[in-house]
Amino acid sequence: MGDVDLAPLTHERELELLRALAAYPEVVAEAAELRAPHRVTAWVRDFAAKFHGFYRDCRVITDDPALTQARLWLAEACRLGLASAWRSSACTRPTR
Repeated sequence: MGDVDLAPLTHERELELLRALAAYPEVVAEAAELRAPHRVTAWVRDFAAKFHGFYRDCRVITDDPALTQARLWLAEACRLGLASAWRSSACTRPTR
């Protein structure tokens, strides 16, 4: 995804998403170890709520180019995280 300075991401909603993305590999590992796929589904539900809060509270395109780039990177990272969760749960993703 390229080198982007994430230092401009200081809003609590942004930090929530970063923490949730960082926790995802552990959630998957625990779900596999415990044979509890619902843990991934719960992560997706909670993550989607966090993303909704971010999108509601933080303008992605701003007058600050560095902040805009960091938020675009974050949005793409969220897309990749959700896509990975969909694949790991063997569900087909919605087309819209």
